[in-house]
Amino acid sequence: MVHENLTLAVNSAASIGCCVVNTGSEDIMQGKRHIVLGVICQLICRDLVDTITLNKHGELLALLHDGGNAEDLAAMKPEELLMRWVNYHLHLVGCDSRITNFNSDLADSVVYAH
Repeated sequence: MVHENLTLAVNSAASIGCCVVNTGSEDIMQGKRHIVLGVICQLICRDLVDTITLNKHGELLALLHDGGNAEDLAAMKPEELLMRWVNYHLHLVGCDSRITNFNSDLADSVVYAH
């Protein structure tokens, strides 16, 4: 029963976009911390990112570029909206840096300083 429930949990995580390649119920049952924490981190990130929508945060309309409209923003993925929000605030403080991803562009933490 435990094996089936953990398999269902791993498959469910994969179905919502979490990367669970080579992750199985055995890994969780064996308590492989790096795998368990990796899946948990992805689930938390997915939950947080899914709340970034124009419907829930009307203030995102400030991110419209010249010639853009609300439909353009509404069609963007949450990650794209978040990136645009970060770049918008970098522009507001006069920082020339811009991000295009949440990995290498944030690795040196320079963007966080602004």
